[in-house]
Amino acid sequence: MFHKLIDFLKEKGTTKCLNKALSLGKNSFDRSLHLRNLGFTTQDALDIAAILKKEDSFTSTLNSFSLSYNNQIGDKGIIAIMNHLPMSVKEIGLVGCDINDPAGKAILEWMQTATSLHMICMEQNKFSNSLKKDFHTFKKENPSILVIL
Repeated sequence: MFHKLIDFLKEKGTTKCLNKALSLGKNSFDRSLHLRNLGFTTQDALDIAAILKKEDSFTSTLNSFSLSYNNQIGDKGIIAIMNHLPMSVKEIGLVGCDINDPAGKAILEWMQTATSLHMICMEQNKFSNSLKKDFHTFKKENPSILVIL
């Protein structure tokens, strides 16, 4: 199910990425994709976004997605991910990704159209007070969705 992603992680070659590739291979029916603290860069996020775009067979049933603690992804990487993240995702983790308002706005736009979202965690990022206010407004208008800033 995660074949292209597993290949991508193997190509990265770090111990953490190789271990994650191994665990993804063992859990082929898992509907979660947690890629936390793997040292990903903007280019890695762009590559993952391209994989998400191509892998409709598994992304359409993806429930949980996390790139938390990859602090070199940046706005461009998160924007690309949000453009290809499926609407089936219920939980998102983007903690400590060192992202600013451009990525935050892309996240908020995705949230406003998401049909299954239950929870999103985005603390330890660099959102402006104005954007945080927009997230709080979203939270008030959608009380069934847990938004953690």
